[in-house]
Amino acid sequence: MNYFRCLEIIMQLYQILFKNTASLIAAVAGCILIYISTSIHGAGISPDSIVYMSTARNLCHGLGFYEFNGYPMVDFPVFYPTFLSCILFLSHSDVLVFAPFVNGILFGTIVFISGYILQKFVTTHRWYKWMVLSIIVLSPSLIEIYTMLWSETLFIFFTLLFFLAFKNYYSNHSLGALMLVSLIAALAFLTRYAGITLIGTGGILLLVNVKSGWRKKITHLLIFSLVSVSLVVMNLLRNTTLTGTLTGKRQLGITPFYKNVEYVGSVFSDWLAVLQNHYQFAGLICILALFVFSVLFLLQNFSMDHYHSYEKILTAFFIIYSAFILISATLSRYETINNRLLSPAYIPFIIGCSYLFPGWLNIIKQPWKKMLLVAGLLLLYISIQFKQIQSDLSFYQDIKEDGIPGYAETFWQTSPVVQLMRSDTLLQRHSNLFYSNQNHAVYFFTGQKTETVPERVHLQEVKEFYQLPDFYIIWILEDDNPDLLSIKEISQHKKMEIVKKVEDGFIFHCTNYSEINKH
Repeated sequence: MNYFRCLEIIMQLYQILFKNTASLIAAVAGCILIYISTSIHGAGISPDSIVYMSTARNLCHGLGFYEFNGYPMVDFPVFYPTFLSCILFLSHSDVLVFAPFVNGILFGTIVFISGYILQKFVTTHRWYKWMVLSIIVLSPSLIEIYTMLWSETLFIFFTLLFFLAFKNYYSNHSLGALMLVSLIAALAFLTRYAGITLIGTGGILLLVNVKSGWRKKITHLLIFSLVSVSLVVMNLLRNTTLTGTLTGKRQLGITPFYKNVEYVGSVFSDWLAVLQNHYQFAGLICILALFVFSVLFLLQNFSMDHYHSYEKILTAFFIIYSAFILISATLSRYETINNRLLSPAYIPFIIGCSYLFPGWLNIIKQPWKKMLLVAGLLLLYISIQFKQIQSDLSFYQDIKEDGIPGYAETFWQTSPVVQLMRSDTLLQRHSNLFYSNQNHAVYFFTGQKTETVPERVHLQEVKEFYQLPDFYIIWILEDDNPDLLSIKEISQHKKMEIVKKVEDGFIFHCTNYSEINKH
């Protein structure tokens, strides 16, 4: 019985692959593209990447969910480091070694799933599928994400799985299908806190589902909500127990809502490629995009063809995810809204802007009108691809020579301050007395644990920092963080003696003025 069941599953997979040859070709091309981009100097490494990588290493060595600095990981949920640690354990290779392979496979997978979704649209066509897939494969937005060691690489994969699972739920409304949707949402939420948008998307789609009676609707909504938040609730309880905070220390937002609208519109302009670097109407583009997608969602709810369609699921997610980023960036302070933050909405955005075109071509009967529309679409497609290929070639030339932006860049590898950190024995002998304005970089290049110079808004940490009688600071001039205490501020409270100096950094020995004066 098990043998025949396995054979049946293999045949089903074969049919999916055979019927989606275009998607498979695009997926392989995308996988190769990412691997080539990251195989030269490795995947891009940012401070967030250091947190993921160090936590994965510690987890694999049985040390738990702790970062490079010895503190519990609470700023991010735990699943992405868990994912990396599992691969690390199975492959016996370091994260930096297998990252190009994993990112390439993840990118190829999301390309294939995108193609499968396009194949199941209410109205589609082979030429449309090829166009959209080629735009996705060559997208500078996604290439930026999948050349970095970021949790978005896995989160986007989960969002597409969520779309597949919810469409499957629409087909039978069974409890098993609902549990699958809930589990995927739970894993996505445990990968990024922005995964709450999948819960919001699922909740709205369940509420507007007229095929279910109110009793079944409410029951399924409760089950979905409870299961999808269960893993993150345990994560948050653990965070509170260890640190007294849910998701680490968060600052209130300082960017006005209207500015965030402009930032979102700027990203949308870049995604359209033909509007790249034309940001004078960025705010209007954001408002227009959210308005159009909202109208489409309302129309889909009154259309029998689209009521249970992929198009409706993707549209709902785009609206909720974009609104979440806008609101959260206004209420809470984090990096300026950029491509990385919005990247999970990229594929729904591209598909949502284009899925009506095949239907229009079927509706138009006059040959000259049809030819005019085809010519316009081809011109738009060529313009977008021309811009994207230009950006991709420029990006490839840069990373071929200098590496992917971040700590993997050649600039960092040859930096005098990095050479100083690696060669100076003072850090190795007294690492427990060291602070740095970039302790992520210190760990990446030396493997040594250092504390971070406090942010000035955390008054208690600043007070405790100034009370320390004797410590060292590695100060790296590149990419100075304006939120941290500056050299000038520290020197007003501590005697700062330069121990080592290079052109892009210092090692300071800090003591109390009173102790110096005693001598």
